[in-house]
Amino acid sequence: MTRIDWRADMTAWRNWRAWVLILGVLAVGQPIRTIPSGAENEDPKSTMPMGMEYIQGESVTVSLEDRPLVTYTHSPLEFGHPHFHPARTPAGHVLTNQAPWDHVWHCGLWFSWKLVNDFNVWEEPALPDGKTEIVPLSIEKVALAENVVSFSCAYQWRLRTGKPLLEGTVDVRIHQPEGDLYWIDLDYSFKGAEGDTVFSRVPYHPTDLVWGGYAGLSYRPIRDFVNPILTSSNSKQGEEPAVMRWEPVRWLDLSGPLDGVREGWGGLCLMDHPSNPRHPVPANFHEPDWWNLRWMQLAFLYGEDYVLPEGESLDLKYRVVVHDGKADVDTFNRIWEAWE
Repeated sequence: MTRIDWRADMTAWRNWRAWVLILGVLAVGQPIRTIPSGAENEDPKSTMPMGMEYIQGESVTVSLEDRPLVTYTHSPLEFGHPHFHPARTPAGHVLTNQAPWDHVWHCGLWFSWKLVNDFNVWEEPALPDGKTEIVPLSIEKVALAENVVSFSCAYQWRLRTGKPLLEGTVDVRIHQPEGDLYWIDLDYSFKGAEGDTVFSRVPYHPTDLVWGGYAGLSYRPIRDFVNPILTSSNSKQGEEPAVMRWEPVRWLDLSGPLDGVREGWGGLCLMDHPSNPRHPVPANFHEPDWWNLRWMQLAFLYGEDYVLPEGESLDLKYRVVVHDGKADVDTFNRIWEAWE
């Protein structure tokens, strides 16, 4: 029998963390994660280190303690648009659906116009015989500093004959999770290639064109979201949300139950900055009878087309909050107000 000198080891046994570790090993047969001194009350996800993988000229993947969190694809654009996919919650649940069979140009989380100078740049860049394409020009300033991953991308919208239609950039900042959520800041800037540039849409009609009015920052969720819940900045904490399509909102959230987890929920919230033209922006989303299509958007062009004068830029700022659990109105209001 091995003899243990309790007096010689008394200092170690007085350390309660050692007891926790030993009891954890005895109880479950494997080590448990120890909490750093002074961090007992912190959420574990907020103390996990962020990582980044950059494939030059192609993509940026952000990780949380070596687990992938979100990927931005700059190039190649197999389905037409630069986009975020997969986008995961801090707990690791995928929320985005890329290139669903019913709308292959839906790219998880992405921004798209409908028509630029009457040329279709929503669907056609994703189609082999489409007349338009989005050409990635550059991805630069890729950095991980102070728990924020940042980078800048440039694109050109053009006809496949080579004629340019639009130039655009996006500055991206992906922040470290705070508890059960994290956010992505997106700063877009657009300039016409020549002359005035007209951004237009197919006008909405309540009976003839119920699918009309779309263009802007969009989210296509996973198929798990059969009966998702929509919540907006007009909702009240503790009350059943009842969002009306096309109502002006500061933010719009789509949350749903998740497969593979007991009573698990996740969601994604789109926020519109008060400096944006036409703020607050109309909320666009699926109608209940649209079979298996679930989708939401901040519909910049719903009310009318937008004319960008020659030589000027259109600047748009958005924040996207990715979260575990259902939408929390008070939390999203606080995040939006701090961003404002």
